[in-house]
Amino acid sequence: MWCKWTAIDIGRPWRRSPAVGIYISCHSPTNQVPPGALVYPNGGHKSTDTKSEETLAWAKRHIEECVNTHDCHVFQSKETELPTRLIYIPKDAQTTGVRLIRDTASLPKDTRYAALSHCWGNLTPPCLTTTKNIDKYAIEGIPWARIPPTFRDAMLYARRLDLDFIWIDSMCIIQGADGDWGRESTKMFQYYSNAYVTLASTFSSDCNGGLFSERHIKASKLHLLDMKFRGQRYPVYACYDFCSQGTLVDLFEKKNIVQELGDSFQLLRRAWIYQERLVSPRLLLFSEKQLIFECFGGRWFQEKDKTTLDTYKRSYGDSLSNTAGETAESSWLNLLAGYVALQITYAEDKLPAIAAVAKQFLSHQKLPHTPEHEYICGLRRSHLHIDLMWTAKDYYDEKVEPKLFWRGDSYLAPSWSWASVPRETTLSCLKTFPNIKKRSAIAVTKEHLSFAEGDRFGRVLGGHITVEGRVWDGWSDFPSHNSVDQWDFQETKFLRVSGIRCTFEFSQDVTNIQPRVEEQVLGGKIVKKVFLLQTWVSVDGEHMGCLVLCRNSANGRYFRVGACEDILIEMLPEVERQELEIE
Repeated sequence: MWCKWTAIDIGRPWRRSPAVGIYISCHSPTNQVPPGALVYPNGGHKSTDTKSEETLAWAKRHIEECVNTHDCHVFQSKETELPTRLIYIPKDAQTTGVRLIRDTASLPKDTRYAALSHCWGNLTPPCLTTTKNIDKYAIEGIPWARIPPTFRDAMLYARRLDLDFIWIDSMCIIQGADGDWGRESTKMFQYYSNAYVTLASTFSSDCNGGLFSERHIKASKLHLLDMKFRGQRYPVYACYDFCSQGTLVDLFEKKNIVQELGDSFQLLRRAWIYQERLVSPRLLLFSEKQLIFECFGGRWFQEKDKTTLDTYKRSYGDSLSNTAGETAESSWLNLLAGYVALQITYAEDKLPAIAAVAKQFLSHQKLPHTPEHEYICGLRRSHLHIDLMWTAKDYYDEKVEPKLFWRGDSYLAPSWSWASVPRETTLSCLKTFPNIKKRSAIAVTKEHLSFAEGDRFGRVLGGHITVEGRVWDGWSDFPSHNSVDQWDFQETKFLRVSGIRCTFEFSQDVTNIQPRVEEQVLGGKIVKKVFLLQTWVSVDGEHMGCLVLCRNSANGRYFRVGACEDILIEMLPEVERQELEIE
């Protein structure tokens, strides 16, 4: 038996390719393994069953260390109020069920609670709280049989962490059309920021997937044989090395985030999870392979108890502390770059799903305005000249036609906001002149915007802003086809201003512009009237960036169709500053 294993040569191939990461582990006092095998580091393979007592002790140790020795608390919400509702978990919850605390005002303000971060998927949790059952849930409780596996696991784990309460969105927010979701969704910053710990089910696609790794561990650990040592029998296993950082893509890396995460961390693909992960001071990530602890101090892998200090949360914490070395212009853009690459089910949620991060980030920045006055539909008022210069990412193989704000579909946001585009946006246009110092060339003089529940960080219902700046007239050869993939972007990114041909990047699919805009035939091609609004100018006065606008003849207002940054100022004639209403 032993000779057979040596002939297979288990150790050497994996030694050359550590990414495969298969080790031989023997749970014996000496950790003896077959000759030639790659011995598991640091002795025998640790228990990485996230339900085990060993794992629980590991989690408690890291949570307590963070609470007692780290400064992660400085990034928590300055508002110490509890969530509006919490779920109470009695010790005998599996028998009696749990109860909804309808109003937490009677609880001490320092009440500790856990929060759950999970995927809804295509499955609606059977224990949703609605206006019809909220009284019953608060008085009679919620039967254990009605609670799905992921929620059950999270509740029991919270109890094992000595926590009596947990916050779960679908159970603590009244689902329906009474406006509770609109009010509560903008308070996510406080809820996750003030949680004692956030439990994240990384691999479950819905509420039935569970929290623990037990079945995955069994499937990935192969029992090879038993060996005798001093009269005792010890099992020998082939095990994967689960400490693979490549599967935990840091959100600040921005490249191929969704593709690289894979099924094992599909929770981290979701846009809503972005803010839950960023603002939570402490996270326990329950993966298929092991438990992972994250805080602003670093990231620890249970399997090797290895720490990674340079993580996205540390970078985010540095940006909150203004010690990241990034300019004020790039810090918010970096956050957005990580966010817009993630998946979101409903495009109208793009602003609410980043509201918690926006509130936290702006509250820590040294800006000339209050966070509420600074924030304007996903952009910063003091950096508007930079934040406006986004474009939509080109998807030639996109099967679903984007819903646009002017097509009569559900309204998303004003055209000048990146949230108005349901697909991914990019800031690649800023790379045209990455080293040029820019100063603002525009000013917002008036604002007429309406927000759901009156919260500027939530959904925007409509409206426009009045912007003052220099404006040039021009013409553009917009495509005339009905499908975005029937025309060549490379041949249709041109506009002509004062006889000069310039390129620009689209922000919308302009193939079916519904508002009436001025057009004419030039050179046998239909062209549309456009306007260049100068947004920034370089300090040396040579370069500038512009928005490309069209005018809606129905109401005289303007809407954004693109951005342009490859124009030298000397190419254009002098013009007076004027005010435009942009919707």
